[in-house]
Amino acid sequence: RGPRREAPLLCTDCAQIAETPWGDKLFGDYRRRPGEAGPSPVSYLDLARGGTIVLKNIDALPRAIQDRLAAFIDGQPAAASANGTSVRIIATCRGDFHELAAAGRVSPALASALAGGVLAISALRDRKRDIPELAAHFARKHAQRLGKPVPALDGQSVGKLVTYDYRHANVNELEEAIRRAVILTDGDRIEAEAIFVGQPPAPSRWAL
Repeated sequence: RGPRREAPLLCTDCAQIAETPWGDKLFGDYRRRPGEAGPSPVSYLDLARGGTIVLKNIDALPRAIQDRLAAFIDGQPAAASANGTSVRIIATCRGDFHELAAAGRVSPALASALAGGVLAISALRDRKRDIPELAAHFARKHAQRLGKPVPALDGQSVGKLVTYDYRHANVNELEEAIRRAVILTDGDRIEAEAIFVGQPPAPSRWAL
């Protein structure tokens, strides 16, 4: 509902961002001198200008890029607007952010830049009231992606989802269960038989 609601929203996993001969995907060719000839690769920050970029698993970002990100955050205008002069940075991590920083997985500069706005979110198994609404959201998302009617979840489906603890991949595990259920469902209702939660069993050495 903020001023960036019509601006770009990008989401990327930091494990996919690495140093290359021309720079990195987040900043582009940061070593290029102003006015230097030749095409300049478009960076994620260029694409998100005026909007928001979500950096998943911030501790997976290479240390040099973490420090560049800290300098970028510190150098942005104090007033966060959607007029193209700033990018809102949302960084996520699994586990306690301060513990990751203390363990050296987040650089001191980046830990300092992000420390003022840390929001801890409980694991899904500790907030099961959210599951029905999240499941409905994921059903709508994947039905629209597949061009199928949006199915509702019946009571038994919701019960099956709520009683599971999601210890392997948290919300991602719930989304994967709903994605599979949408693929398997042809009608307007997801039944419990289409819900598969938990890691699949390891393949047998005797399996064909």
